[in-house]
Amino acid sequence: MKFHTLLMAAAITVAPLFVNAQRIKLVEGSVSPLKGITELNTEFTYDNVKVGEFSNEDDYIHKKTEEYNKKEAGKAN
Repeated sequence: MKFHTLLMAAAITVAPLFVNAQRIKLVEGSVSPLKGITELNTEFTYDNVKVGEFSNEDDYIHKKTEEYNKKEAGKAN
């Protein structure tokens, strides 16, 4: 029982060293325009995203569907 308690205490002590969820690394510019803002709406666009070696998602899905159906008919449905 003492071992479990000691292990838990060690984990709680060491865990904050690895947690950096809200640390930011400023690459360029300034964050001063954000002073006083409590909420920020962010929108991501995926217009030019590549999937592996494919230039778009549809080509990837088409190839994988063919591969799965070649292995076992109807598997990709």
